Amino acid sequence: MTKQRLMNTGKPDKKKITTDITLASVWLPEDQAIGCASESERYWLTDKNSLTSRLERFYNAKPTVKILQQELDEPEATELCALGISATKQQFIVRRVQLIVNDIPLVYARSILPANIPDIQQHLSFSAQTPIGKWLFFQSEVNRSAFEITRIHSTQLAKDSGAPTNQKLWGRRSAFSIRNNKILVTEYFLPALLKPDKHY
Repeated sequence: MTKQRLMNTGKPDKKKITTDITLASVWLPEDQAIGCASESERYWLTDKNSLTSRLERFYNAKPTVKILQQELDEPEATELCALGISATKQQFIVRRVQLIVNDIPLVYARSILPANIPDIQQHLSFSAQTPIGKWLFFQSEVNRSAFEITRIHSTQLAKDSGAPTNQKLWGRRSAFSIRNNKILVTEYFLPALLKPDKHY
């Protein structure tokens, strides 16, 4: 599938280093993966509500979105697996963003969105600076799957993710079911969010 830029969906960084991401990591059910996580890490990894809203409450500041990629592209095989799809000719939008508070990147997120949902196209065209997760929580009849958790090395992420070098990072992903379609949202928590001196 040839990549195709979506028009009027925000302006990705012109100096973008890469749109690629290595996702060859092990994903485990939450109850199997969370045992070695600290209290602060569990605070973010296990919350089932809107991550954007939790960031806003925690920092008393509204997170901003930096769009790194937003275009028609092929999901990774592990992402199709998480969506319950073995092979498909369906078109998907790959959206990668940073969530930033006080000029500090806190979360690197990657979403896989079916391109055939009109509401998605409308959201990306007119409200691209609103996080996908927050938009989903305002939709009716949305169901969210259980979390899968991973621990990866920062070198596995795209170079523009905001992740520092030589760091281990926690990530989580879940699928949202909406009107007979599924949206995969993957979130990686950057070290600035998990500093041990923060109160949880």
